[in-house]
Amino acid sequence: MRNRLSTGTIILGCTLLGAVGASLSGCASDRPKQPRQIAERTEVIRAFSPQWYETTPRDAEGRISKTAQAVGANQTISEALAINLARQAMAMSVDARVDALQRNFQEQLEAGEELDLIQRFQDANTVVASTALRGSHVIRKETYLEENGAYRTFVLMQLDPREIDASVLDSAKSIDELETRLRSSEAWGELERRAKELREERRNGGASGPMTDRQIRGNG
Repeated sequence: MRNRLSTGTIILGCTLLGAVGASLSGCASDRPKQPRQIAERTEVIRAFSPQWYETTPRDAEGRISKTAQAVGANQTISEALAINLARQAMAMSVDARVDALQRNFQEQLEAGEELDLIQRFQDANTVVASTALRGSHVIRKETYLEENGAYRTFVLMQLDPREIDASVLDSAKSIDELETRLRSSEAWGELERRAKELREERRNGGASGPMTDRQIRGNG
């Protein structure tokens, strides 16, 4: 009898445990599963720039010097962007010099009678910046592949101010009346001297001529 009770008790206990387990199992299956946590990945961009880039460029021998950096999907794009940014910075210096030269000429004209001539000269000078900037040269250029797969280019560019003077002189010569009025002036003579000096240096292999975009990027 004791054995039967014991056996019955065991059977009953197992049945109860099974029911409780099934109940708990059912509750667990009804409970929404927690998504598996994935560690967040953050790309680290190297904070780096060449030592020469950190130094404020000094205008060597009167040359206009500008630095710039840019990021691109490949080396060609990053270099082109950096060069364009350096040129934009140079353009501000070019515009300032053109304005100064233009004022020197305008002061020698009678403003009341020569407004049309002054306006034509100003219009002609609108292309001076783009023309002069073709004479800019890449002095240093370094490109790095960063940890996030992007390319970063650093450039140092220089421009001889005589490129600007020669361009302004050419625009002034394009207006016959202006050349006639100003040819004997001191300002005109100074531009002539600097433009001639630049031409002679190029002829003797000293000063480099205007560069193509392909040459500036180092591809030709």
